Amino acid sequence: MSRAFESLTAGGQRRRLRRVATRAVDALGLGPLALTSLGYGENATFRGTGAAGRFLVRVHADDYHRPPEIRSELMWLRALAADTGLSVPRPVADPIVVEVPGVSPRPVTVFHWTEGRIVGQAVTPARAHMLGELLATLHQHSGGWTPPPTFTRRRWDADSLFRWWPDAIHHEVVGGLTRRQRRRFARVEDRFRELSAALGEGPEVFGLIHGDLHPGNCLVRDRALAPIDFDDCRFGWRLYDLAVPWRSMARGRDPAALRAALLDGYRKKGFLPPEHEAWLPDFERARTVTIALFLLWRGRAHPGLRRIAEEAIPIFEATLARGLSARSSGGRPGSRGSRRC
Repeated sequence: MSRAFESLTAGGQRRRLRRVATRAVDALGLGPLALTSLGYGENATFRGTGAAGRFLVRVHADDYHRPPEIRSELMWLRALAADTGLSVPRPVADPIVVEVPGVSPRPVTVFHWTEGRIVGQAVTPARAHMLGELLATLHQHSGGWTPPPTFTRRRWDADSLFRWWPDAIHHEVVGGLTRRQRRRFARVEDRFRELSAALGEGPEVFGLIHGDLHPGNCLVRDRALAPIDFDDCRFGWRLYDLAVPWRSMARGRDPAALRAALLDGYRKKGFLPPEHEAWLPDFERARTVTIALFLLWRGRAHPGLRRIAEEAIPIFEATLARGLSARSSGGRPGSRGSRRC
């Protein structure tokens, strides 16, 4: 009898998910493919190479997006390709659900391989400007696009950003946080709730967003940037979407110059009044807490993410402490967020 999936090492889990990927490409008539592991976090991704061509195979988590939601992601990708000329991932087919022994049923999506170099840490002011303009292009498209009636994606709001898990496992997930960490996380959530309420949900500030467009999810292709990994696209505040690359620029050689270039690029097509720009540090902190909570949640059954959480959360806390002490606008808006942690 095989061991439970959750009890395996990260490598053992990845090997089982490779079997899922193999079963999927065979079912789609693409095999045999030589599969190379690309990453394993929320999903497991593989590069597949064979006589049928080159592909990216994404094995989804079993408890995140349902097939109708994944199909909706693909609807937006197809619309972007048709309407904007952007180089975006091209799905081979709609997702299929695959079952193999020792793994819960998993949705699998296969894309044609997109050539290009990941920007990653090699971000320059010129590329930051391009990234800002790219994000604004996505926002401009989603604002003018009418999704089909079957389109369904969830929201990135306070309830989803700060509580990824069911109520039944809440104390299990956050039990490893210190009391001070919980207080700081709650302050960030309170501020996010206050500012998102002030923004409202008008079409100029709220809509379908990418949700994860940092430099690691951009390819340099033909002297332009190509966005990848739309798995986190949902309906949310565009300022939160902008805070994702804004946060990533802090790791560059000249964060101030990179951030200025990012915003200059975004303003070419996007809506960013000065008062909203002033709230970016608050949305950046919301992004930091969201990542910390994601690592805690997924780390319960993912050894690799559990190790990352142990190393990263103290660093995140120190960053939050500096930001919260520096923030001088307004007072604490209440205690609704404290119930989260």
